[in-house]
Amino acid sequence: MSYDQLQGVEVVNVSLPSSVLLTLSADQVFLTYADEDRRSMTYTGQCILTYAPAAAFLIEARAGIRRLQDTLFPRERTIDASLKLRWFLRGLEVYPTLAWLHRLRGATTARDLQVLLRLTRRF
Repeated sequence: MSYDQLQGVEVVNVSLPSSVLLTLSADQVFLTYADEDRRSMTYTGQCILTYAPAAAFLIEARAGIRRLQDTLFPRERTIDASLKLRWFLRGLEVYPTLAWLHRLRGATTARDLQVLLRLTRRF
C-alpha cells in the first residue's frame, strides 16, 4: 500500500498570569492512497487551560474535537471535555477527574461520562 501524506501541526502556549497556562493545538492530516483511489482527512483541535493557584493544587480543563473524513469509511466526529483537579494533602495525592465524550460515526452515536477518583499515598 502506498500513500502520500501532508500533515500540519500548530501549537500555541500562552502564559497569562504566572499561575495560568492556555494551550491551543491543531493537527491536520491529508492522505491519498493512489492504489485504492482513496482519500482521508483528519482534523484535530484541542484547548487546555491549566490553573495552579498554589504549589499543592492544580486545575486543568480540556476540550477537544476530532473529525475524520474518509472515502472508504463513514464520517466520524468526536468531541470530548474533561476537568481534572489535583492536590496534595500532606502525603496524600487526591486526583479526581470528570470526563465527557460524544462520538458520531455515520448513523451511530456514542456518549460516555466518566468520573474517576485516584488517591495515592506517598511515603
